[in-house]
Amino acid sequence: MAAKTEPQIEARVVQEQIYLAWTAPARPHHALGKQVMTVPLVITGLIGLILLVAGEWMLIVVVASLVFAYYAWSMIPAELMQYQITSRGVRVGGSLYEWPIFTRWWAGDKWGQPLLFLETPQSLTGQLVLTTLPTDKDKIDKIMSSLLLKDKPAATGLDKTAKWLAEKFPLEQKI
Repeated sequence: MAAKTEPQIEARVVQEQIYLAWTAPARPHHALGKQVMTVPLVITGLIGLILLVAGEWMLIVVVASLVFAYYAWSMIPAELMQYQITSRGVRVGGSLYEWPIFTRWWAGDKWGQPLLFLETPQSLTGQLVLTTLPTDKDKIDKIMSSLLLKDKPAATGLDKTAKWLAEKFPLEQKI
């Protein structure tokens, strides 16, 4: 009887390489004026009055908690996070988001803070948004263009409506 030979399996382990690392706030933030809560509080008061007449106590609590959350997010600066673009994917804090879940990327900004958007159709939110540093813009563009398709999606109806509302009903006055 002939001896069985085991197939030769060549294991190849490739270590993760860090292409770019930076520290930036977890979310865009800008200082708000003292009057920024006036409009939300007036709107909340009117909605609360209507809900009070209707006897909807739980909805009053929900609306009040949303206003408090808006206040907290507006007044408290974001914590600093560690970001890395690696050969395996994108690391945000201690979490790794691997390349196969991303379909495309684009750059943008909010309140003067540059942002990196990564589309993830598999997740609930649909995108991963990273704050970046202005000095790293060219490096990020070069690295990300070699890894994913750079393609900014067209604005949806909801995006257009939100932009129109923000322009027509600003929460604070521009000086």
